[in-house]
Amino acid sequence: MKLLACLRPEEIGRREEEVKINFVVPLLEALGHSRLRFEHKGKDIVLREGLPAAAAVVVETKRSAEPLDRHVDQLAGYALEERSLLAVLTNGEELRVYAPMWPGAASFADTLLRVVRRDALASPHEAFELAKVLSAESLASGEASRCVVEQQARIDGLRAGAEALREAARLRHERLAARLRAIQDESAALEREREELSVQLATVAREGAEAVRSLYAAIGTRPPASLAPAATGAAPSEDAAREPWTDDELFADAAKYQRRILEAFVQAGTRRMPLRELTRAIGLSPQQAWGALSAFTLPVKRGNKEPFLEIARAGGKARGESGADVAILEKHWDRVVRLYGGAR
Repeated sequence: MKLLACLRPEEIGRREEEVKINFVVPLLEALGHSRLRFEHKGKDIVLREGLPAAAAVVVETKRSAEPLDRHVDQLAGYALEERSLLAVLTNGEELRVYAPMWPGAASFADTLLRVVRRDALASPHEAFELAKVLSAESLASGEASRCVVEQQARIDGLRAGAEALREAARLRHERLAARLRAIQDESAALEREREELSVQLATVAREGAEAVRSLYAAIGTRPPASLAPAATGAAPSEDAAREPWTDDELFADAAKYQRRILEAFVQAGTRRMPLRELTRAIGLSPQQAWGALSAFTLPVKRGNKEPFLEIARAGGKARGESGADVAILEKHWDRVVRLYGGAR
């Protein structure tokens, strides 16, 4: 068998007859078979003489490198005709051993008992395992039949275990898929609820602002700076001689809302933003936003220093309305970016 394992492809040959003569016959002789029946009713080799009636073997040979899957049905027909214990299919490189009488097998392909590569015949273990089912001695003594039954039991056990694993995996997959669908449905419901709450919050804020304006209008006065736009927000003249802000003065007294405003401009990458967009970015109501903006727009609050922000007309609407724009003065923009550039 070691010599057969070491044969070169050219020593075996490519044609079917060459594979039979140069590989199959020497292999069967190595397994103790001395008399072979060639081309028995169209079959390449049938091992029957000197063996029990239930121990016959059909051997079908194909040319070198021929895909064996193409000929499984042909071998099944031969095995059924001979009612053989084993059926062998080989192309000189791979040898397959089938057990046609396997109880409960769904198809002939499912009766595959062993697959041996020719180069593996050099292994004593592989040679011994093959001899247990195909040697003349094992077939004659009934040992081959016992080995076939044991191997079938092992394979059936493995198949049952594999089927149990597949079923467990299928059930787990179904449970996980159902859980995922439930999470997706819940997420969609939460998203709809979030959108509804956002609409309600915007409505409440708008109604609250209208109520405050109506209240102060009724008493004939203006809302305080925390609830309304500053009285003046026009940018000062460039010629005005005012002391510039220092970094420490700029942020020392700034409340958390004012810091949030500066960060929002830096994150947006622009020094000019519509008031409505700014209030959304900082998460405040328009009233809170006006209160925070007033510290930057009223010079009197900083000892007559020039304003830091300006509130300008936008889209033809007057300053203080919802369509107004808020802008950081250009001369201060680089400083804001430098100080709050890491806020993202």
